[in-house]
Amino acid sequence: MAAHQGLDFGTDVVFTYGPLGYLDRPSLWYSDLAVHAFLYSSALYLTFTCTLVWTLSRMVGRIPSAAIAFVFLATAPSLEQISLVVAVAWALGALQKDRPRQAMALLVYGGATLSAVHSLVKLSLGPPIFLVFLIALVGVGATRRQWLIFLSLFLVELCGLWLITGQSLSGLPDYVIYGEQIISGYNEAMRLNLSEGWEAVAALLVSLILVGGSFVLDRYRSTRARWCGVTLMGLTAFVIFKYAVVRFESTHVAIALSTALAIWMVIPWSPRRLPVMLTGIVAIGLMALPTYTNSSRFDPIANLTTFTDQVGTLLSPGKRQRIGEEAKFGMQAYYAVSPEMLARLKGKKAEVEPWETAVAWTYDLDWSPLPVFQNYSAYTSELDDLNSEEVEDPDGPQLILRAHERIFEGRNPVWDPPEQNRAIVCNFSAQEEDPNWQLLVRTGNRCGEPTLIASFDGDPGEVIEVPVAREGELVFARIQGVPPAGFDKLRAFLWRPGFVNAYSNENSVPYRIIPGTAADGMVLSMGPGLDTSGSFAQAPWAQLPIIEDIRLEGIEEGVTFDFYRVEVGEPKL
Repeated sequence: MAAHQGLDFGTDVVFTYGPLGYLDRPSLWYSDLAVHAFLYSSALYLTFTCTLVWTLSRMVGRIPSAAIAFVFLATAPSLEQISLVVAVAWALGALQKDRPRQAMALLVYGGATLSAVHSLVKLSLGPPIFLVFLIALVGVGATRRQWLIFLSLFLVELCGLWLITGQSLSGLPDYVIYGEQIISGYNEAMRLNLSEGWEAVAALLVSLILVGGSFVLDRYRSTRARWCGVTLMGLTAFVIFKYAVVRFESTHVAIALSTALAIWMVIPWSPRRLPVMLTGIVAIGLMALPTYTNSSRFDPIANLTTFTDQVGTLLSPGKRQRIGEEAKFGMQAYYAVSPEMLARLKGKKAEVEPWETAVAWTYDLDWSPLPVFQNYSAYTSELDDLNSEEVEDPDGPQLILRAHERIFEGRNPVWDPPEQNRAIVCNFSAQEEDPNWQLLVRTGNRCGEPTLIASFDGDPGEVIEVPVAREGELVFARIQGVPPAGFDKLRAFLWRPGFVNAYSNENSVPYRIIPGTAADGMVLSMGPGLDTSGSFAQAPWAQLPIIEDIRLEGIEEGVTFDFYRVEVGEPKL
């Protein structure tokens, strides 16, 4: 949607994906973009397949290599990190004594192109791929000319693709700056723990196996090449490990382990290391297979039928349009936005909260997103500030369409993120609601300046009294000292942080605190008549008549609670 509308990434949109992110998802939201994504995904898939078969064929021959590749591709889940596998294969290939003639060209030219493209596809993949190629260039002892070609081509392609996608060069620094915020806050905010413990052990063992395999390779060009090979594999293994254990659930674990298996197979083994390679395939495969949940794709007839159908869709604009129209019809029945709300939304700039942005596509709304448009991703103070500034801007969205389902993985929607939601309370007012949707209209700022009314130091689990908001007021708290520091921060980076939960009164349901935004001002109490009810309430713990106290569990050290009072006037429609 952002690419189709020509929005500026880094200013209008801050997301895990960049302006070429749609290439990673070949779906028929927009016909022309779907064609681009299909062609790109096909090219990347074929590049990986050829790289895999060619690497294996140096040991076992072409026919067995093709058979091994087919079995792997027919059983593995979605290879979301396929570009990282290709990067590692090209880098390790260039570090070998008997490297093929095209190895340096792939490293210099292919590496620059792959790095540039994926830096604009997905922020979690582009930088690691770039670092893999940088390390490999050090390992091969690249000449000054090769360094110049690689870096120049990377910058030219990065800027060229940025401009081709309709972006402004002045926005590129913001894309980098806020992209770093998305990456840095992900570990603390997006942690999930749904898989079994053995799968975390498997992810760690597989990572160590990859590093060990890169070390025992016996065809490196030099000692420097060996240590660079081990280093780039260590970086890759860490990326795969974190992919598995931060969002610790079956899909992420399966993709991480299958990626590790693919990387193991593209390592340029020598024939005398065949037992090592086969042992690694068996070991990683035995750990990966129990995590696979998708059905196998061994039926060549079915595969060819699917391929033929997709190519037919690719070549038929009419078919693509029909599929899109049918999808919209079905999604309209699912979303069921009332005709009255749609009439009010027509011709107005609208934001959709908290994450069902597809409703804007479904009803052809004038989508005017907040920069971090899936606001649970605004998990640092900088990103929260970015969203709140857009809420307060009179030229921002005129209406907000809010879905009743707002709780994301145990996080309180009023604090997700806190400053943005407080800005919504001050600048928007509920106009209409039904069981599924609430429509908010811009009113102009009706809030006064915050006044500090109390400050308390609290230890883990200590109950802190909350000042009650009077009529025409709201009370919020800035909690200082929640993000981990020192050794705890290092441990969270290498592994993952623990959960921090907030409780109120004696038996309330806990809500997760996001450490990066705990100091942004979380609304705790609103005066009579200021709030709506039920799932659309803007004060936490709507089931409690009065929030008397708050306590935090999961913090390592004491924190400071600063309570503020804000006067809230009548809406200025």
